[in-house]
Amino acid sequence: MVSLKPVYETDLKRFIRNAPELFPVGKLDTAERHRGKTSKVSMSSYWTESVLLTFVLEILHAGKLMHEAGIVHRDIKPKNLMIFTGLSSSGTSIKRPVIIDYGYSEVGSPLILEVEGEGPASRQKRLEKKKDICVYQPGQLKGEVDYVLAVDLANFRGCQRGDSYAMGKTLYEFVFGSADLQKDEEPITIDGAELQNREFQNLLFQNETAGIVSRFLLSNGASNCLLSIIRGLCGTLQDGKSALSFAEAEDILSEYLSMNPSR
Repeated sequence: MVSLKPVYETDLKRFIRNAPELFPVGKLDTAERHRGKTSKVSMSSYWTESVLLTFVLEILHAGKLMHEAGIVHRDIKPKNLMIFTGLSSSGTSIKRPVIIDYGYSEVGSPLILEVEGEGPASRQKRLEKKKDICVYQPGQLKGEVDYVLAVDLANFRGCQRGDSYAMGKTLYEFVFGSADLQKDEEPITIDGAELQNREFQNLLFQNETAGIVSRFLLSNGASNCLLSIIRGLCGTLQDGKSALSFAEAEDILSEYLSMNPSR
C-alpha cells in the first residue's frame, strides 16, 4: 500500500484536508468573486461541475461492480478512495477514482432483513427487496468507527448496505464537508458507531444546513441530486427504508447527467 499510493494524485481524506474552502451552492458568481480575492488557490479550483459529477459517477460504478461480484469491502472511507489523474482518448486530463485497501473485504452470503406487520404476499415481496450480502466474523469488530453501522458491529458482521452508508458519508465529506477529519482515529466500538450514526443521520435528515455549501462550484440542481443520492445511500437508520444500492445510485446520477449538461 505504501509503495502504491504515490502512483495516485492523493486520497480523498488528504484532499478534504487541503481543500477546506466552502462555496455557497447555487451562487456561482458570488463564489467566483470570492475565490478571486483569496491568495491561496483552492485544490478544488480545477474541478468543474461536470468533472465532479463524472468522478462521483465512476465511484458509484466501481462500487456497483464490487457488490455485483458479491464482495463486501467493510472499510470504505475517504482514505481508501484515491484520485488518479490520467488522459482521455482525446488527450485531455481526466480524474478517475480508485477504491483501494481490500484487507477487510470478503465475499459475503445473503441475509434477509426481517420486516414486521405485513401480509404474506407483500411481506415476501418486501423481503426480496431487503436482501443484503453480509460477512460474519464472530467476536471481531472491523472498520473505522466513523464509517460503520452500529447494527452490523453489534452482530459481528459487515454488509453491503454498510458499504453504502460508508460511501454516502465519504461523499458528503468530499463534496459538502462535515466531519472533523483532523482528529485521531477512535477505537472501534458499538457505542462509538451508534453516536456517529446518529449525529450523521441528524445532519442529513434533520439539519437544514445540509448541502447548502460545497467545496466545488455547484448549481442547485447538481447539489440536490448529489444530496439525494447520499441520503439514499445512508437511509438505513431513521427512515426504516433500505439503502440505495450502488447500482441504483449510479442510475440516478446517470439520468441527471443525461438531462442536465453540466458546467
